[in-house]
Amino acid sequence: EKAIADFKRVLELSPNNRNAYDDLVKIYEQGGDFAKAVDYMQKLIKQIPPQSRDYPPAALLLAILEGRLALKKGDAAKAMSAMQRALTLDPNNAFANYSVGVIDQQQGRWLEAEKAFDKVLQVMPQNLDARVRLAGVYLQINQIPRAVEQLRLLADKAGQTPQGQQAKQLLDRIEASVRQPGAA
Repeated sequence: EKAIADFKRVLELSPNNRNAYDDLVKIYEQGGDFAKAVDYMQKLIKQIPPQSRDYPPAALLLAILEGRLALKKGDAAKAMSAMQRALTLDPNNAFANYSVGVIDQQQGRWLEAEKAFDKVLQVMPQNLDARVRLAGVYLQINQIPRAVEQLRLLADKAGQTPQGQQAKQLLDRIEASVRQPGAA
């Protein structure tokens, strides 16, 4: 609260202070107040010349913040649009790809979700959540060997984490169903 008040005072004295805007964006984003983060990011981006090297990363962050705000509000279409905009700026952005994958998965667009989660894992092979979701997609489309492969990788990499435990439980269920069809 004090930091927010301090940065707002800085902006009263120096309305074009990019650092103050940037710090407010970070504070609000970390606090989960995406509406305020978007508001300050929009103010910040207006001060950055479009030809500047600082503009693309700022536009990327704005798109991601807008996507997170839309997700928080339950607006999947708006979130998808914002995340797609982020991906035009950075096709390898793991967060935007993951978000697109989650939205696609929730809407039953399995092949699109698979592509998005694959992209996340190309960029961040250690991303356990993307691996869990990819295994889930494979289960949905009845690609059991591919699901098992992902779950084994996950169980090996994740150990005793919640994702690792979930992978081991799913593997046990799959193996039980193979031994006894119809048991899963």
